[in-house]
Amino acid sequence: MRNLSAREPAIMKLSVIIPAYNEGNNLPETLDGLIGTFRQEGVSFEIVVVNDNSNDHTRQLVLDQMQRDPEIVLMSNMPPGGIGP
Repeated sequence: MRNLSAREPAIMKLSVIIPAYNEGNNLPETLDGLIGTFRQEGVSFEIVVVNDNSNDHTRQLVLDQMQRDPEIVLMSNMPPGGIGP
């Protein structure tokens, strides 16, 4: 395995995609756990939360967490969402 020098740019090692529909009560623990583990292990990462038209506080929760954790990205599906038309 090759060691990167301080002058070489960081390379994204891992992208995690989390589909979310009304997951406001579950996301904080999930996001905090993933972020803590990846940071502790020194893994370069991003977490993409795909909000599928939640009608709870999922979207706002992710926006708030993005202020603290720049590795989080929010994508929102346009209605009607889901797997069918």
